[in-house]
Amino acid sequence: RNCQKMVGSFFGLLSLFLSLYTWQEYIHSCFSAFYEGVIPYNTQGYAMSPKEVDTAEKRLKILVNMEYDWKAGNGLILVVTATALKIIDIVCNLLVPTPTITRNKDEQIEYENL
Repeated sequence: RNCQKMVGSFFGLLSLFLSLYTWQEYIHSCFSAFYEGVIPYNTQGYAMSPKEVDTAEKRLKILVNMEYDWKAGNGLILVVTATALKIIDIVCNLLVPTPTITRNKDEQIEYENL
């Protein structure tokens, strides 16, 4: 039983660290690269550079401005919740003691004689 508790604690910690590593990589490689702000598009639907916007406004072409604002979706919220629950799982696993029979030789001998 001590082995099961140790393995449960070990894999709980391992999955917690892997989850935190995944978060760090997502923020560094993906989320921080999302553009926030206004992007102008021409009438054909192509994004325009600031220089193109100036000349297009002079020619009175119709422009569409799209504003992008990113926030956490359901998937990211569930990953955060799962990680928080993993922390609770690890704490509970460490706080709950193993049965006394795993630590007391007399109880083990009595159990084996039954």
